[in-house]
Amino acid sequence: MNDVSVNKVLLSALPALALLLPTMAAADRIYTDAQLHYVNFVQETDGMKALFRAMDEANIHDVAIMGLGVIKKWEESAPKEPRYYMGDEAPVYYYSATDAMLAQDILALPAEQQARLHPFISGFNPTDMNAVNHIEMMMEMHPGLWKGIGEILTRHDDLTALTKGETPRANHPALMINNADWLRGLNYLEFLRDVGRHFSVNRMLSFDSVKTRLDREQSLSFLEFNYMILQAYDFVELNQRYDCRLQMG
Repeated sequence: MNDVSVNKVLLSALPALALLLPTMAAADRIYTDAQLHYVNFVQETDGMKALFRAMDEANIHDVAIMGLGVIKKWEESAPKEPRYYMGDEAPVYYYSATDAMLAQDILALPAEQQARLHPFISGFNPTDMNAVNHIEMMMEMHPGLWKGIGEILTRHDDLTALTKGETPRANHPALMINNADWLRGLNYLEFLRDVGRHFSVNRMLSFDSVKTRLDREQSLSFLEFNYMILQAYDFVELNQRYDCRLQMG
């Protein structure tokens, strides 16, 4: 076969290769699942073996994993056990054991599999002013395991209508505190004298959030630069007022 014939064969194959390339590229990609519930609405799971098998088949390397903060009630009058929250008119209620179940199964895994899972706490009632106690308990029971707070069920739909008790909402005081309660009354000069003196400008300039923008010659306002001081002050107030021990974000 001469060079001209070879070129003709290659050119005729290009359309087919063009169709195959996206498929081949997709098959080679590694994905991260940003939200995975380990259990269903009756707190059942197929287990970690089934989970990792499904992850590997879908080229998912790691997942943000959590339990499910509610469980469906099986009422005495129901002819059979409901398998989904909309299976019948029975309510769902908050179920804190979902976090313990997840932690137990993750900690039983070998280290290389644990590294692929990023667990989040979700088993608390977002309308309970004591919800933080459950979060602290989980963190104390399993230090270093949890990566943050998972899905909080505050949506207004059929699930909300079936949830027993107070209707959850994003601005509930159990979830949200207004830092204006202590920032609004601050005297600027007194704040600089009493709080600002504890912060090193050299250290503040070394943080990536500041350093990266300065290196790129991007504008950084004095307000933005002072955000870390205000955030630190928020933590002090949260600790003193509510015994807060961890600030995230």
